[in-house]
Amino acid sequence: MRNFLACVVLLLLVGCANVQKLQAGCEATTSTFAAMAECLKAQVADSSNPRLKNSPEVKLYLLKADQLTQQVSDKKISELDARVELQQLFVQLYQNEKSNSAASSAAATAAYNATRTKTTNCVPVGNSVSCTTY
Repeated sequence: MRNFLACVVLLLLVGCANVQKLQAGCEATTSTFAAMAECLKAQVADSSNPRLKNSPEVKLYLLKADQLTQQVSDKKISELDARVELQQLFVQLYQNEKSNSAASSAAATAAYNATRTKTTNCVPVGNSVSCTTY
């Protein structure tokens, strides 16, 4: 049961964890925000992880990167401001994903408990009976 719940949480968080690794790699290998955004898009497109490719959160993240790239190009914001804003979106999406995974984990636990067979064992203890359900 514990392994099942751990797997559910892991699957839900894998999208954010992969984006975090991709972003770190792209930041390390590029010098401009525009190049980093293009690197991120290419890395996601080349990914073999369908959760990463099909995630609406990842799509939103990449669209925001495009929007910020345009704003930097138009000199409306600085490269640093664009990096900060993209990281803030990542943190927000990651926190949402964590809270959603906690809710999913609770729902999975409830569903598991509702379907599992329960056994009650009763034993005499002095003048009374002690029962344990498991």
